[in-house]
Amino acid sequence: MPPKRERSSDSNEGSSTTPSYQKKESKLPSELSPLLVPGRKAWTAEEEEAFLEIIDEVVKAGLWNAAKSRSELKGRKQATVQSHWDALFKKLNKS
Repeated sequence: MPPKRERSSDSNEGSSTTPSYQKKESKLPSELSPLLVPGRKAWTAEEEEAFLEIIDEVVKAGLWNAAKSRSELKGRKQATVQSHWDALFKKLNKS
């Protein structure tokens, strides 16, 4: 997707000619600019915690059905799969 263009007002003010456009310069590092969208508020710690709890509940609800259908996990039991998820979730929750 091409970058948005910003209307330049330096030389065409009061002129009836076609406005000129220039590329909008980003003041953020390129790796951060997609994460910060004007008009959107940051997630609070409470919202993040609630979101992680929802993810945990959703994953646990369908984890065994998804895991038992995969040939790579054929020898794993339900308790082992659940235990492995719990360990991964704790690790994700710490970061």
